[in-house]
Amino acid sequence: MYSSCIDTPLGSIILCADDNALVQCYWDDGNSPVYSCPSSLTEYGGFLLQQYFSGKPFSEYLPLNPQGTEFQQSVWKYLHRIPFGATMSYRHLSEIMNNPAAIRAIAHANACNPLALFIPCHRIIGSDGSLTGYAWGLHRKEWLLHHENALAQQSVLHIIPHNTLPSCRK
Repeated sequence: MYSSCIDTPLGSIILCADDNALVQCYWDDGNSPVYSCPSSLTEYGGFLLQQYFSGKPFSEYLPLNPQGTEFQQSVWKYLHRIPFGATMSYRHLSEIMNNPAAIRAIAHANACNPLALFIPCHRIIGSDGSLTGYAWGLHRKEWLLHHENALAQQSVLHIIPHNTLPSCRK
């Protein structure tokens, strides 16, 4: 197993990989020993995280191999489809997955996500727009959503030609 420690605005993140893929990332809470044995995958994952925190969405391929149940794997695949700067409710995700009774199971799958940020479980919110649970802490979820939303709005403003913006009328 390989690992690298990456400093971010929200604290240090430990990335772990096997020979073929990134398998886990977690916040270094200072309670567990960290043995640094980097690989090209953990170093590249760290580079992508630095890009993300400097304002660029993940746009390059990084092999991921999160370990979980078949249901958890299916939830995590759907999480990849939520665009940068967007959110989705647990209920909406359960409907998309054709399993409206699975809201709690989806929430549990989010909590078990071993590759948060790379599999963006922070983009799942309550139906009322509230920031419900996040394994890495609600303060981090709130920061990540504000970070992505602000950047997404800036990028949209940069690509819309000024003559196509709606006029404001009183």
